[in-house]
Amino acid sequence: MSEKRGSRMYLDGAKPEVEEKKKKRPEPEKITPFKKIGYEDMTKMEDMDLDGVLANLKERYENELIYTYTSSILVAINPFKRLPIYSRGWVKHYKGKRLGLLSPHIFAVAEQTYNQMSETGANQSVLVSGESGAGKTESTKLILQFLAARTDRESNVENMVLESIPVLEAFGNAK
Repeated sequence: MSEKRGSRMYLDGAKPEVEEKKKKRPEPEKITPFKKIGYEDMTKMEDMDLDGVLANLKERYENELIYTYTSSILVAINPFKRLPIYSRGWVKHYKGKRLGLLSPHIFAVAEQTYNQMSETGANQSVLVSGESGAGKTESTKLILQFLAARTDRESNVENMVLESIPVLEAFGNAK
């Protein structure tokens, strides 16, 4: 004996206690754009001397704005804590945007690299430099995660990129 209910059929009258609700697609993540504090691109500073650069970086860092441009060079300051600026919503925010159009972010550099590779068909490189503990390995991981997430589809390349991260960490932690 079966009972039909809506478009579901239950055998022997066994109904679940709570009917399953239709699964809704998750709403797109809301992105709060970065505050405009200090100079996002230090080449626009009137007096670009050491004191001015350090003051600008300090002001931005104190407001959790860890990325600043100097033309097409991204200056990143390690916040030594997790910031909520690396989710899929942020990937979508930077996807397809030209470098400098949005606030400085490592995803903007990754997007620029991806676009150059796609347009020219030539290999691209990103130089990540800094002292020990500056966050070079973490920055490289973020670039790889952006490139893997950017495609919006599951692929072998995405899996290979993400599987390479532990090897990258091993090299980053080597003495």
